[in-house]
Amino acid sequence: MRRSCLIFLVLFSLSLPGWSQSLEDLARPHEGRSMRTTSTHVLPDGAYDSDSNWDNSNVKPGDTKTLLDVKGPGEITHIWMTFLGPEPHPWAKDGAANHQEILLRMYWDKRPEPDVEAPVGEFFTCGFGTRMEVLSLPVIVDDGDAYNCFWRMPFREAARIEIINQSDKNIGLPYYNVDHGFSLSFGIVPIS
Repeated sequence: MRRSCLIFLVLFSLSLPGWSQSLEDLARPHEGRSMRTTSTHVLPDGAYDSDSNWDNSNVKPGDTKTLLDVKGPGEITHIWMTFLGPEPHPWAKDGAANHQEILLRMYWDKRPEPDVEAPVGEFFTCGFGTRMEVLSLPVIVDDGDAYNCFWRMPFREAARIEIINQSDKNIGLPYYNVDHGFSLSFGIVPIS
């Protein structure tokens, strides 16, 4: 019995996709088609206006902001976000929501319940309400306020990422990029 279990575990682990992939591979380019969903202001002709600040907005207490809503198979390859800290600021005289008061939810493949649900601080390894610098391969929080995640998150039918303001203050000036696409490295191919 013990030998059968050991053989099963070895065969099962060898069959896992990406078995030889290391953490260093998370940030390397992969063959596929890349796309980006961003908070950058879009002009009427569909071009991004990188020279404007029209994309600055707030998320009011109790409100939800959708960062990504895509259909079809693919994978999330990188998430970047930033927002004002909780301390008073010229744009937020009474301060803003801190990262523990911003709930991050991710839904895969049209499921009604979130597959990932965590405060932004916890998801980006900055717990206890303290903004701090994190330097690792899968997560980087630069200067404690530029949140980056390089975990590859595949999906088959759809993906939706949203943040919910659970504070009594606005989420001040949230900016984000979500890089996603079709990757051939995980065997995910677009449906024709």
